[in-house]
Amino acid sequence: PGDELIVKNGVYTGWVTGLVDGKGTVEKPVTIRPETPGGAVFRGETHIRLSGCHVVFKGFRFDHAGPAHVLYMINGEHIRVTQCQFTSCGDSRRTFSHIVRVTRNCHRSRIDHCYFTASKSMSVGLRIFGSEDMPRDNRIDHNIFRDIFKYWGNGQENIQLGGPSNCTPPEATVRTLVEYCLFDNAWGDSETISNKSSGNTIRYNVAANCLFSAFTIRSGNDVRFEGNVMINSGGGVRVFGEDHVIVN
Repeated sequence: PGDELIVKNGVYTGWVTGLVDGKGTVEKPVTIRPETPGGAVFRGETHIRLSGCHVVFKGFRFDHAGPAHVLYMINGEHIRVTQCQFTSCGDSRRTFSHIVRVTRNCHRSRIDHCYFTASKSMSVGLRIFGSEDMPRDNRIDHNIFRDIFKYWGNGQENIQLGGPSNCTPPEATVRTLVEYCLFDNAWGDSETISNKSSGNTIRYNVAANCLFSAFTIRSGNDVRFEGNVMINSGGGVRVFGEDHVIVN
């Protein structure tokens, strides 16, 4: 607890790590950072797996990194990815993959104050592979998604909450909070946010100039959609399912 793993400034190509399994505490998280904010840049084949508890991964840049799952958050609690920049990441041949993926047994974790631009596949995804190890109570907030254009007929959602459809049970109540994000000219898919699970809250986000997309509660129930703003976009909100609240 309290340790820092500091990566020297520079450009790194082909960083494929094993599991970074930190054991921090609330008062003393384990921090992984570059020497100076933005000073370490990852390019090309990149796959970093984060696990453990109270781990902070911050201040890195990713440039044309991929091809899939650049950051992979699994089997942990209170893992935070913050102040990172992702430029032209992902794989245009696998638009359904995620640049940042939150998956099995990753709870109470956070992705915040990150910048995604020119994403070639889905920027942030919550992946569910069954009811036993669903990621729960995670938060995606204060991120910017900008200038994301369509490569293929499907995929490239900015945020996907759940899926794949054949593995996500109807009772997949994961309680993800998405708030204070900006989607500016980010229309790689017809779904600005694709909700595919239950019990989520999507609030205080802005979608501007998303010319061919809309917020979509595609599957799942009991979603609270509150105080979101849509400006010059292809649609407002498309709704399927039951027991949703759409307000303000």
